[in-house]
Amino acid sequence: MTLSGSVHSDRIDWDSQSTRLKEVFSAKEIKDYEKSLFKKIDDDLDLMKKAALAAANQIQEYRLPSKKILILFGPGNNGGDGVFIGSFLKKKGYQVELLDVLPKKQKTRLLEKALQDSDLQNSYSIKEIEIELHKITIIDAVFGIGGRHILNDELKKLMRFVNDAAVKIAIDIPTGVCSDSEKKDNDAFAADYTITFIGYKIGQILGKSKEAIDSVELKDLGLRISNTMKSKVNSFNFSDLKKNLPKRLIDSHKSNFGKLTVIAGDDGYGGAGILSCKGALIAGAGLVRLVTRKKYISAALAHIPELMVSGSSNAQDFKEELDYANVIACGPGLKPGYWSEQLMYQAIQICNEKNIPLILDAGALRLIIEEPFVKMKLPKKTIITPHPGEAAALLSCSVSEVQSNRIDTATKLRTKYDCIAVLKGYQTIIADESIHICENGTSALAIPGSGDILTGLVGAMVANGLELDLACKVAVSLHGKCGDDYSSEIGDVGLSSDMLIELLRKNINC
Repeated sequence: MTLSGSVHSDRIDWDSQSTRLKEVFSAKEIKDYEKSLFKKIDDDLDLMKKAALAAANQIQEYRLPSKKILILFGPGNNGGDGVFIGSFLKKKGYQVELLDVLPKKQKTRLLEKALQDSDLQNSYSIKEIEIELHKITIIDAVFGIGGRHILNDELKKLMRFVNDAAVKIAIDIPTGVCSDSEKKDNDAFAADYTITFIGYKIGQILGKSKEAIDSVELKDLGLRISNTMKSKVNSFNFSDLKKNLPKRLIDSHKSNFGKLTVIAGDDGYGGAGILSCKGALIAGAGLVRLVTRKKYISAALAHIPELMVSGSSNAQDFKEELDYANVIACGPGLKPGYWSEQLMYQAIQICNEKNIPLILDAGALRLIIEEPFVKMKLPKKTIITPHPGEAAALLSCSVSEVQSNRIDTATKLRTKYDCIAVLKGYQTIIADESIHICENGTSALAIPGSGDILTGLVGAMVANGLELDLACKVAVSLHGKCGDDYSSEIGDVGLSSDMLIELLRKNINC
């Protein structure tokens, strides 16, 4: 391998939409790949130099306030990347200084070699660097993917200091950000740009980590990791998937688009089913039937005249309505009690007998952890759509545990309930054979009824014949895109269910 090899660059800008599914890797996967790679090449130092040259060339493209650059380096190979980056930048005319952040720590062989080859000044104290922060660029090469998200007091103080710099660039992962989750130290390095190598890292796209990572530039170094290693995680957005939205032929009729039954609306929660059905019809489901309490029939028809509604106070009256469907969505507005429990019991039985999809949301998720449902086998084609509170109940843990590692939570839900798990919230995560992270969605969607509408969207996509995993991704990204649109046009506060429905109408026809 030589420095003249091609380098592929691929930029994620969090303010724009991507057009590709992006494979995302854990720190262990990247390290394992590097180890296998080092066995095939003569000089691993050459690969480090190649990465550093690619980064230096990229840094030249940024608008920097001056030629003054300070590189923070740690004891590992990420520090070696930083030192070589500094050497290349110096050759390009930049004024570069080094700061050894952890001088007492043992250095790796590659870092020692980089320091030996470098003619840069190695400053051991921030006080020794007499430059004004507002005029310089800070490059963070302290830990990289081998780092940690909990910083000691000394590193916290340093990060708070350098975060006042005019421009901040992280190499691979900012100091204080976890490579494999959304965990981040409050005093993490706040990168304006992040340059990463070989493949995207999980921590670069998740949750609060994005507060420290404004944009990510991938330099794959011509290695194309995806050709030899299958990622278990990817991210997606509406632009990736809108081509999968159900299309209608000129001679289509409503029976072409599936039959969805929504079981919803126990006492006191009549609106939940109405919202789910409205979302399903707007998203293109052919025939939608609502099974609800008798007293909610008039309200349902007043809001959606084209809806088929069956209402009764006797849960045993609905056998025919449940047999009618080729997909059942169960749960919005359900609660502990005979009516909800009997209907859910019937839904599970029928979906098992007919081998049809079952979507469980809201109240249904609270019921499946109670008798007799804990002993029932869920249908093979089951989708669960919990929010963090419901996920915590399903896994007998706290909401904070759910939110501290959402990928792990979604994986546990998938394993425990042997189904597709859609963990709702900021960056909704879908767990099936692999993990899919949705880039769409804002806090504007945190409103009553939003989840009920999403249930209808998932049901509509399944009813239209999409594979279950694809149906979930299309529905989730469509729902999220509506939140994006509202936030960009109006703000994050004030979205109503009616507005959300109208945004869905626009995006479903894009």
